[in-house]
Amino acid sequence: MRYFLSIRPWAALGLLAAAAMAVSVAWLGVRSLAPAIEAAPERRDVEVIAAVASVDADDGWRVADGRSSGSARLALDDGRTMLVADGTLGQVDCTALDQPFGCVLLADALGGAIVWFALLPAGAEDGQRYLELPALVDMLEGGDLGVLPNGWVVPLGTGVVRTCDEDTVSLRDFINRFPQDRAVTVLDLLKDAVVEVRCTGDGAVATG
Repeated sequence: MRYFLSIRPWAALGLLAAAAMAVSVAWLGVRSLAPAIEAAPERRDVEVIAAVASVDADDGWRVADGRSSGSARLALDDGRTMLVADGTLGQVDCTALDQPFGCVLLADALGGAIVWFALLPAGAEDGQRYLELPALVDMLEGGDLGVLPNGWVVPLGTGVVRTCDEDTVSLRDFINRFPQDRAVTVLDLLKDAVVEVRCTGDGAVATG
């Protein structure tokens, strides 16, 4: 009876209960973070940027569920021909595959082999030289690379022009102030790099 009247057993039980509660809270915290972790886009380094002169594809070639079925050979505007092998990771958002320079290739390559690719519609602005992409969300490698919302990592040119009617002091400042629904990123297909970021308001004041 004296055992149950002592404070020590009750203190020990209290510590055990507190520990169990802490573990439960930590577990719930991990579970609540799981959807956000799963939703994070996978990084895709864009090392090849080129307009596509022609596509020579196997019969029935297509991209479904993020992978190519069959093979395709892409003749690029710089004279290279690159192979999209069967099973290559990628996506096709361009419907003008039979039109010369109607699509733009963005790809990650290992040597001469494409490991991931995207075919996007070529822009109509200035002879299809420029391609508009979503707003930048981050920079890497001291400002040499820019990150898009979908995880694509693209080269940044020197002195990226910031076009907007609101003043910004740097590219980082622009990225912080203008999210995806308020800006676009302009990729120069001749320089193979981002040359401009543009807010989607009515202003057109450029700062370098």
